Parts: sequence; structure tokens; C-alpha cells
Amino acid sequence: MSSLGDVVLATSALKSLPGGQKADWIVSKEFSEILVGHPKIHEVFAYDRKNLGLGKWLKILFDLSKNEYTDVYDLHRSLRSTIARTLFRFFSPQTRWSSVSKQRLKTMALYMFKGFLPKPFWPRPWISLFAELTGGTEARADLPHFQVAPSAKIMSEHFLKNSQSDLDKDFLFLMPASQWKTKQWPVEKFVSLVESMMDRVPVVLGTSKDEASRKLSDILAQKNIFHLDLRSKLTLTETAQIFYRFKAKSLFVGNDTGLFHLAEAMGMKSFSIMGPTSSSLGFGPSTELGAEIGRDLGCRPCSKSGKICLRFWDQHACLKKLEANEVIDKLHALDGVDS
Repeated sequence: MSSLGDVVLATSALKSLPGGQKADWIVSKEFSEILVGHPKIHEVFAYDRKNLGLGKWLKILFDLSKNEYTDVYDLHRSLRSTIARTLFRFFSPQTRWSSVSKQRLKTMALYMFKGFLPKPFWPRPWISLFAELTGGTEARADLPHFQVAPSAKIMSEHFLKNSQSDLDKDFLFLMPASQWKTKQWPVEKFVSLVESMMDRVPVVLGTSKDEASRKLSDILAQKNIFHLDLRSKLTLTETAQIFYRFKAKSLFVGNDTGLFHLAEAMGMKSFSIMGPTSSSLGFGPSTELGAEIGRDLGCRPCSKSGKICLRFWDQHACLKKLEANEVIDKLHALDGVDS
């Protein structure tokens, strides 16, 4: 799998594995640590998708075929997994192969007809499809190893104490960046959100390469607003542990990214700001702790990335016209958060 959100949601497939049965999981290496240590995973096979040629991929598959698996569950149904299925037919014919539906027709229909498309024809929630593929019915992400890791409390307090924060305060975890800039709520509006919630300590997440995260931290510093800048200071494992450690008194607010799904999976109240995408595409909030925030526009959803906005007279209004006070009002309405 090639995105953090996909990996988090796909762990729902593990919940339905029989008692002591474990699975091997093959995943892009940048997300592999999320799965290492999972009680229902025997081994994680990580590959470098950015430097993966056909020869290297075939070598990985040939080695895996020697394990004589009884079942393979294809949770991505990509070109790579299609190649894998073909190879397994020759070198591991006893293996049963099951694949998740990509729901392409439903997705295309939703892009075309938007809200006019009857709900029965919308794409189904991906987390449900992942769970059902292995025979399950409980559509919930399954990451129990972060809830019992003995280092969770130590990791959390180590990073936050180094930032001289008061652990008794409520935190506002923020993810202003995204893989696509066209899915980013303007940084200035994140600043307004922070200024409207000064009873919470803002925590800026992301990497050193995330321009939006850097800009948000810089503006908060210029305004002398105390905050925690944790860009590139945490691994995904440590981020998950922090979410779990402070879930009771904290909120996550961010763009439509994998960190939203991770925060929600760890039990934190989480809010995803969606522009070109929407929950109707099947990858929105999956629990009562998560919620979507977005403008009610007839052009949503338009695409996975929002790169091409057909609203020529008012480009990317879904995000640019979403004001901080609207987000605050929705936070209050959805969760009773004080503004």
C-alpha cells in the first residue's frame, strides 16, 4: 500500500483473523513501522516503492511465493498486486487470492453527478471493504500494539517535556500540510483557528519538507503564541503513541491526510478539513470520534487531489472560502468544543 491513510484503514482486515492466526504484510517502507509489533502480524515485508523496478519486485514476489500461503488478501489491487497475482498462479498455485474492489464506476459516477447520485450508488467505506475481505464485520482500524507499548508514556512525555509544555493542558494537534497543495486549508486560517482556541496548546505536525507546517510554526512564533513544533521530531510510531497518550484531552484538526486517520484510530477526537474530497468517496471518518468539516458546495467532490478545479470563476472555493469561525462552529456543534 502506498499511503498512510490506506494502511491505517486496512488494518481492519486483521480484526477478523481467527484466534491465533497471523498474517504477513507487504507494504511501502515509509509506513512499515505502523505495522511492526502488531499482535496479528507475523512479519512485515517493506519495499522501497520509489526505487522499485520490475526486476526487484519480481524477486520479492518469487521469495514470498516460497512461503506457500493458503490465502492472499489484495487490499490495494494495483498494477503491482496484479503482477503478484499472476506470478503466484505459476509458483504458488495452491494459494487462494482475494482482492478488494476499487469501486471505480461508483467513484466516477459520484464525480460526475455529485450530490444528485443516490446514496446506494456511492462508494462504500473502504474500511468496511477491507474488513469484509477477510470475513469480518467490524469496520474499525486495529492498532492495539500502540495502546500497550511500554514506551508510549515515556516517548510522549520525553518530547513534550523537552518543549517545556504543561502536560495538564489540552492540546490542539494540527496538520496544515498535505501531499497536494490543492487539498490544503490556507495556513492563515489555521492561525485564526489557534487564536480562537487559546485555551489549548497548539502542536504543529508534519515534516521539515512541509512548507505549510513550517509557515504555521513561523507565524505562531512571530505572534508570540506558545506552541510545540514537532515537525520531523517524531516517527510515525511515536506520533501514534502521543495521540493515544493524550487522546482524552486533545483534538486533532488537519487536512485530509493519513494523520487524521491515525489520530482517529488511536481514540482522539479528530476533524478532517475536506475540500475537493468528501466522506462520500469512502475514505472519510470511520468512528464516532471522527468528523468531516467542509463547505456545502455543489461541485464537491471533484477529484482525489483537486489539481483541476472546474470552478473557474472561484478556484478552490471549497477551502479558500472556508473560514475559521465556520470550523469553530462545526467543532462546537459536532463535539461541544468550547470556542
